[in-house]
Amino acid sequence: MEDKNAVKRSLARSTDQTYLLEQGESLAKVAHEAYGTPRLWRSIYDHNRDTLGRNPKKIKEDVTITVPSLNTIIARKRSRTQVLMAFEANRNLAKSN
Repeated sequence: MEDKNAVKRSLARSTDQTYLLEQGESLAKVAHEAYGTPRLWRSIYDHNRDTLGRNPKKIKEDVTITVPSLNTIIARKRSRTQVLMAFEANRNLAKSN
């Protein structure tokens, strides 16, 4: 039986995913579940800035967000650091599968 998180991370490499972010839940936790590293939380925030508002640390209510695929993060090229982290996560996920 496959690990659910491994399947999620595999999908995270190629497909944007919808996620119900519950009040008090952190973007770092979502990034860790999706990409295997919490360091890509800002990529999730940047992708959902209009939905989440100005402060990513204060989620006021349950909200549906889009968790961008690693390919989306790389294609958007928002920051060199985020792209490098996405490449690293992609490489690590490929090794684990």
